[in-house]
Amino acid sequence: MEFIKSVSMLTQRHAIELKSGQFSAFFLHMIGVNNAGETLTLANFANLRINRNGQDFVNCDMELLHQYADLKKGLAEFDSTVALAFTVGFEIPASIGRKGEFPNIIQISDDDRCFMHIDFGTTTVDTVVLSGDCQIYGIPASGVEKYLPQLIQDQIVFGGAGSEKKKAAISNLHSILAFPDTAANFAKLQIEKDGQIIQDADYPAIASYTNLNNEKEATALVVAETLLAKGLRHDELFTEDVYIYPTVSGAVTLNLLFVGALFDNKATLNSKARLMQDIQRNKSKKIVAGKMGEIEAIELT
Repeated sequence: MEFIKSVSMLTQRHAIELKSGQFSAFFLHMIGVNNAGETLTLANFANLRINRNGQDFVNCDMELLHQYADLKKGLAEFDSTVALAFTVGFEIPASIGRKGEFPNIIQISDDDRCFMHIDFGTTTVDTVVLSGDCQIYGIPASGVEKYLPQLIQDQIVFGGAGSEKKKAAISNLHSILAFPDTAANFAKLQIEKDGQIIQDADYPAIASYTNLNNEKEATALVVAETLLAKGLRHDELFTEDVYIYPTVSGAVTLNLLFVGALFDNKATLNSKARLMQDIQRNKSKKIVAGKMGEIEAIELT
């Protein structure tokens, strides 16, 4: 882990320029103390946005990012006690899907301008938190940036029973996650891709399969995930016409997280060149050390 910056949670909004390098994820860790009679919850947090050279690739409530990290990676830390300490930890991954499915890194070159915009929310700053800091880390990696991960939030609000058709917020989709605030009122979910229905099921069944498919071992999340790229090929991410059709039996707010990919040919070529330079440098060190046999053995595997 490489420390990038620490910011105060008593200031509502921050714009942090991320350092150059190659990363498999960015990790946020928060430690602080709750005000008297107050308990920090994930719902108190507002938005987190990351852009590179003016292009947003993350724009989502931190509560959903925490739940996404908990679903995909395991225990995303959250502990908060009234009037006492709180701790929060979650990551923004470079790779979409489960671990190993679409391996990737995020490259930030010296010529790039990459910013993380954090909004802690007025309630967090003015009411809930007595003191607290958020530390931002990069997880160093070496490899090729095949895409920029997209984590973009949208929302559908139902005042009562009904259904709605909504176009996906982004193209090049990997998956769509629907988080209902009142799970009992979320009845059914259909997803249409390129004119074909790829999902048509009751919400309880989708939620059960979502937690099973993501290998959750405790405390199932209230979420329905639809995978659009099931063959683990990058060309499957090339989608344009995707629609979501939720059906509800009563008032419910559906927070939608669209997970996809942004392709940047320049970043891909630059990261490949950097990787080849690293490989050649390591080979040269082995040759100088008289360990040519190790190089030959690796190239045979």
